[in-house]
Amino acid sequence: MAFVRNALAAAALAGISIASQAAGTTLLTWSAPDNYAPNSLSNLGTGVLAASSATTGVFNQAGNYLLNAQGVATFIGGKASNGAAISADGNTIGSTANLGGIDQAAFYNLGTGTWTSAGTLAGGNGTSAFGGMSSDGTSIVGYSNGANGKNHAFVSRNGQTYDLTPAASFTTTAVAVSNGGRVVVGLSGNNNTSGTIWTWNNATQGYDSALSTVASIGDGSAAEVAFTAISANGNWAGGSSTNSNYMSQGFGYGFFAATLTNTATNTTINIPYDHTLALVASGVVDPILNWKANVTGVTDSGTVIGAFNLLSGNRQLTALTSTDAFIYFAGTNTSMSFDSYLSSIGVTLTSTQHVYSLSSISADGNNISGLLFDTSLGGSGQTVGFELQGANITVVPEPGQWALLALGLPLLLARRMRRES
Repeated sequence: MAFVRNALAAAALAGISIASQAAGTTLLTWSAPDNYAPNSLSNLGTGVLAASSATTGVFNQAGNYLLNAQGVATFIGGKASNGAAISADGNTIGSTANLGGIDQAAFYNLGTGTWTSAGTLAGGNGTSAFGGMSSDGTSIVGYSNGANGKNHAFVSRNGQTYDLTPAASFTTTAVAVSNGGRVVVGLSGNNNTSGTIWTWNNATQGYDSALSTVASIGDGSAAEVAFTAISANGNWAGGSSTNSNYMSQGFGYGFFAATLTNTATNTTINIPYDHTLALVASGVVDPILNWKANVTGVTDSGTVIGAFNLLSGNRQLTALTSTDAFIYFAGTNTSMSFDSYLSSIGVTLTSTQHVYSLSSISADGNNISGLLFDTSLGGSGQTVGFELQGANITVVPEPGQWALLALGLPLLLARRMRRES
């Protein structure tokens, strides 16, 4: 499986324009000839993208680019092979960089303009690769070469590195980490589908691990989760699940349903949206059309963004509607297409436009990036990149926050009444 599914890695942001604007919400659009969108967004609307190859115009070098809130790009170096992430405050970037002739997962400090290694595992060959960074910019995960010569899932936390799978005789990897490095998710199975949750243990000063529990996708068969995202608070992990029944048919892969895991209880649900199976004429599940879910972000309140393939009989629909971006709200257990979500907040697409891919969501849920398809442009210009700023997906308060709010409201009301009197 591609490392963290980095099909959405970069953007060509020449010609930014304001396509639509509702109260407090702005939709920026730009030409995206290589079908790329930002890997990660800060709470300020700034972003980072990893360009795997040089393109024309601004993106004339392979590597990482910093995007300001207006979409203007600045090259900052590093390597793009495993994507990139930006902290919520916009001050730190994580990616892979070549340091001293060796590829390593690294932090980029915007203040100093320098790359610094996130560290590597002892006894290995000194290489590591970026998998993800916490939104507070303190922790990086990925994989690093270990003492047994295998690449192992690792965490760089508070200047210390940890081997998450020291006994593994095969490659493992971590793909996402919560603030402070508290919760890490990744893959620890030798088939690269066994989703694993690692949680920091203060008593042992190390990480405890647990294989993710998975839900049935509708026919009662077993499934395994492959994680791709985690919330900043570490409470939610998003991904997709493979179905063993369809894999056993010899396809090597099967129906991928979008999933959301509660990391505290280690329970997983399937995200309701498009779980229709595609069959060939013989009644066998079509493996290509059932490569379904792609989760790319999750917020502290359990709001998830991603995309599904759409089906028409035994074949996909036209390019305009072959995939559909979705947004899911854990609080109500409901999903909707992203086109519908835009309409619900007063941002209207034209009849020729359709959002088919989402690449990132900021930690506070107010900025979302992705790609839309516009048939009116024709030719190679049909793909358009976008960033929705001011999406207003708010974080649901924790129980403790509700208690503080309950205590504070009477004081605020009393103060206001004194002022008015």
